Amino acid sequence: MYNPRNSLMFSEGSVVIRRVHIVVALLVFSLAASINAMAATKRVSTKKPAKSAKSSKTVRVTKTSKTSKKKASKTVRAKRVVRAKRSAKVVRTRRSRRARRARIRRLVWNPLFRGSREMLVRQNLQIDELALPRIADDEELEMRIAAGELVPLEDSQFLTVASNLKENRRYCRPWTRDFLEDLSEDFYAEFHKPLVITSLVRTAEQQRKLRRTNRNAAPEDGETVSTHLTGMTFDLLKRGLTRKQHKWIEQYFMPLKELGLVEPIEERRQPVFHVTVFNGYTEWADQQDAEDETIETPTTLTGAQSISGMRNTMEPAKPLVIPSLSTVSEGSEVAAN
Repeated sequence: MYNPRNSLMFSEGSVVIRRVHIVVALLVFSLAASINAMAATKRVSTKKPAKSAKSSKTVRVTKTSKTSKKKASKTVRAKRVVRAKRSAKVVRTRRSRRARRARIRRLVWNPLFRGSREMLVRQNLQIDELALPRIADDEELEMRIAAGELVPLEDSQFLTVASNLKENRRYCRPWTRDFLEDLSEDFYAEFHKPLVITSLVRTAEQQRKLRRTNRNAAPEDGETVSTHLTGMTFDLLKRGLTRKQHKWIEQYFMPLKELGLVEPIEERRQPVFHVTVFNGYTEWADQQDAEDETIETPTTLTGAQSISGMRNTMEPAKPLVIPSLSTVSEGSEVAAN
């Protein structure tokens, strides 16, 4: 017979079984999920060491390259700083040397024979009185040489002409050559050293070109025209002279300057004595030679002292008549080259 109670129990039992099945399924699912998670974690953990090693190596290389770059940049900067300091030191040294030399020049420069505009004007007036022409070009120079107005100055044991002078520039007036021969022989007898001549006759064309590069050169025309154009002037090199030799030459020039036979100028920008010799020198020297035959002079005197002694035993040369220079203003120092 049908029993309702039994059917109710059957239904309650089936519900319990279903619930058990659901719980078991959930447990199995969670277990499988946990197993899968553990497996994935294990795979990740096994792969990580390789990745970490590679990344650490890359980081290490990157750090090393950055460090080397920093060191290299520091080295470059340090080298640049050192170069800059050296260049600045060199510049300061050069500036200090130039300033020191300029101060020394300002303090020391006090020549015995200082040039002036008045002196150049006076020399040119004397040249006009002598009617000596200023040589214009090479053609006129060759003509003067052929006529015997200019004579060659040869190298000797006592005298050397600068090697850069052309053959047709190694000429001068006869009395200028006489003076150079006497000066060089006396100087060699005293110091056993030859004198060096750097310039003799010039042309107006040459003087014009010279003024483009040498601001100390005199003009090729005008009242202060260079006396080199007449062939009666020479430049005597000062470079290489000792103080004693320099003083000897000054003492040699002084009595002759007082007699009006020479007009020396010690140039500042060029290391030379610019000396103009007038035509009265040869006659004066011949008189001295004639007197030397009758008057015995001491052999212990220097060349400059013997010149001074001879000057006291003769009458002074007749001065040239020169027009008044009242309208000429004297300059501190002008170009005489």
